[in-house]
Amino acid sequence: MRTINHEGVAVEVLVEDRLFVARSAVPKELCEHTALEYHMIKDVVQYQYPDMPMGDPTMPGAFSMYCPVCFEALGQYHKPFVETLIEKELWQTFSYGRLYVKNTECYQHRDRSSGEWVGNICVTADPQYKWSFFIDVKGEKHELFLETGDSVIFKGHEDCLLYTSDAADEEDSVDLGGRRI
Repeated sequence: MRTINHEGVAVEVLVEDRLFVARSAVPKELCEHTALEYHMIKDVVQYQYPDMPMGDPTMPGAFSMYCPVCFEALGQYHKPFVETLIEKELWQTFSYGRLYVKNTECYQHRDRSSGEWVGNICVTADPQYKWSFFIDVKGEKHELFLETGDSVIFKGHEDCLLYTSDAADEEDSVDLGGRRI
């Protein structure tokens, strides 16, 4: 692993041209505001549809949804940083927000094929709880611990598997799918 400075942000290069961790890439205040908006969306949706199961059926208890406006806007904010880091022009194809809660586990999966490049931003995390996030790139496993504002940027669906080792305490995360033109 090597660390580079990209636009004033410390970026860990874990796999050349495939996997990066940008520490404090997104200001904490912006992350906190986004997290507040997403929690409000969750509360409204759960109030409007109390009997409807929410979120990803493979992760009971987690609330998730595609393209909430707050994460679409966050994607537009983060996109120029990612484009200059990977030296490619991107089209934002989707955003996906997920609120992990205690005993939620992210099972091993590949991202959607429209996410050729993905920026995953941790918008809030409990600083007293270290939740490990794993990404497997071509058989090489990387354990990551993300804090509020950190972003994992990776070449998406082709050769990366994402998962957690244990249940989260509470953390909001957003996947910002991008596609190279």
